[in-house]
Amino acid sequence: MTGKLKKPLNITSKKTDKTKTQVIPAKAGIQLDPPVKLASPKLGEAKSEGGPEDDSFVLGENMARAFVTQELHFEAPNETGLLGRVVLSLAVQDVAIVHLCAYTAENKGFMQMITKDNAKAQKALTHFIPKIEERDVLVVEFENKVGTLAPVAKLLGSNGIHVAYVYGTSGDGFKITGVFSTSDNAKAADLINRS
Repeated sequence: MTGKLKKPLNITSKKTDKTKTQVIPAKAGIQLDPPVKLASPKLGEAKSEGGPEDDSFVLGENMARAFVTQELHFEAPNETGLLGRVVLSLAVQDVAIVHLCAYTAENKGFMQMITKDNAKAQKALTHFIPKIEERDVLVVEFENKVGTLAPVAKLLGSNGIHVAYVYGTSGDGFKITGVFSTSDNAKAADLINRS
């Protein structure tokens, strides 16, 4: 796949300090003379174009956007086949899993998941998992490239927001989704979306 950037890239020459606009093909080796300094990433600007059918992106902009949603959290005895029972029970009730984290610690299995219908998911699981907690979590979507988590982590830390845990995945190769539990999810979403 080849293509051009959808938006121009503003770059500043080290020699002249003048800003110029340059369109660079996606996945091209970037060799600029004189050397240039790329603009700092901006948090909170959602990507309006691009995706699996479009491999172009804008360099120098952070594509992070954030929102608060609810996650199901539960524990069960660590038994072989537990994950299969959970996902099969959800599938039978036509509940789609959006994000999932599952792990064991000693003799317990822990699961955290975001589904398309948490109420229906709870009903599907309650016959063998009696205690299911629904928690607010922060979902952050990033451009899939090196370093996109760093400005978000710095922003949260510098504003006194504690991160209890985070897990994430990249499904389409263009976007990374991180699920965070923080000390103030609403404030964190607002900071990310305004930065």
